[in-house]
Amino acid sequence: MRFFFVLQHLYIPITLRTAEGSLNAVPEKLVFERAYPGKVPFQELRIHSSFDNYMEVRDVTFQPNDTRFIYEPPKATAKPVLLRPGGDVVIGRVHFDAKRECKDDCYLGLPTSIPGKCALSASDNVLHFSGDTRFLT
Repeated sequence: MRFFFVLQHLYIPITLRTAEGSLNAVPEKLVFERAYPGKVPFQELRIHSSFDNYMEVRDVTFQPNDTRFIYEPPKATAKPVLLRPGGDVVIGRVHFDAKRECKDDCYLGLPTSIPGKCALSASDNVLHFSGDTRFLT
């Protein structure tokens, strides 16, 4: 690689080692069950490797960064997770925690951390609907 500066030219040899292949999630999209603050659904994260060599999983990050998604590596072993050549491997779980984004103000912006202080009120002219549709035109 050559670098050109006003007063100097540098040549630095660089060696790259690449491998042909790809990593893909199986299935391609993770679909979580319905979630709300306080319920944290999860899905297993399965990866298919088309590389010819074993690969070690060191970490999983989310792009773009979203703190509501949490990667949990398998607990069964303290060994690193290895992706088998040409195979599918469960590398852990992905959790979705909706409350991480909104902290204690998850419901209509009202604090949920103060017992007895969260109440809603409406004026007298608000229609109360009980489910009986006989009187609606």
